[in-house]
Amino acid sequence: MTEAGESALRGDLASLEVGTDLGLWEVAVREATATRLATGVGRSYTPDAPVTPALAGNLGIGYSFRILPRNILHSAQTIRIAGTVGVGDELHVRGRVARITRRGARAFVTITARVEVRDALVWWIESESYVPGLAAEHLDESTSGFPVASTGNETATDSWTPSRDQMRAFSGPGNFHSDPEIAHSFGYPRPVVQGMHVAARAIAAVPSVATPGRDLHMWFTGLTLEGETLTYSLRGDLDTAGAVVATGPDGDRRMLLTSHPTDETAS
Repeated sequence: MTEAGESALRGDLASLEVGTDLGLWEVAVREATATRLATGVGRSYTPDAPVTPALAGNLGIGYSFRILPRNILHSAQTIRIAGTVGVGDELHVRGRVARITRRGARAFVTITARVEVRDALVWWIESESYVPGLAAEHLDESTSGFPVASTGNETATDSWTPSRDQMRAFSGPGNFHSDPEIAHSFGYPRPVVQGMHVAARAIAAVPSVATPGRDLHMWFTGLTLEGETLTYSLRGDLDTAGAVVATGPDGDRRMLLTSHPTDETAS
């Protein structure tokens, strides 16, 4: 673990600095991982099929734990899909702290990283998290806002009520996403559905949003608790730019996922 990570575990978040190198993280993609990710969104694992790019978002959070405490809330995620990942691949993740900003009284930390297989880029990720306990008054106000959602016809595509078994499969045991006691200790009445879990279901429902050569931008705009039903709607034209919106039982937006072809000139 890095020195910054040890400081974060001690609660010393003041040591965080923009530009901190988080080091190399090597992750082997196993069949069990691919199976859990598929089971978590109500799908069956298909041998030889590419692993869902939602894994990239989980990597972003896992990588963030090198410097941040375990009670962070994933607030936004970008994934540039440059290739495919399969079972048996060895992923090399390397990145840094890109931004430390605030929105009002809340502090947010953003990490960026390259994910490579055999020295070739497969995913570029940017993960933003709200960090409870990190003082915000001395930070610059964030200039980023919500991605521009596509306009046009909106078509309902899916409805889903995440089960405890699915939450445990996707997020693993022993955290506030799958364990009621831990959720209670963090002040939640029930386990909280992981933001990337909400996004992974959107990708499973509309696979064309997450193919190689596309950029995904996800904003997690509201908490979803175990037992709540989400409705997914597709908006816009995926040939140019489209969006998937997830709403809760009261019609409140829980997630916005935008997808558009990668602009190579911006690389």
